[in-house]
Amino acid sequence: MSRTKSFEAEGALDKARKHKKRQLEDTLVVVIKKRKEYEEKMKEKGEAPVMFSHLGPPRRESEAS
Repeated sequence: MSRTKSFEAEGALDKARKHKKRQLEDTLVVVIKKRKEYEEKMKEKGEAPVMFSHLGPPRRESEAS
């Protein structure tokens, strides 16, 4: 492959990686939002939320990433 095609391929891979990362981050935000809504709904009913009990407390992502 020529050098320019190699750079184009690298750029395309970087773009795909960034897109996938963004998709995963968006999905995580939706899951956290749904979890919070569910827990609030269960508290209003007076029941203990169990839907996500197997996951444990949410992890905090470090700012270094």
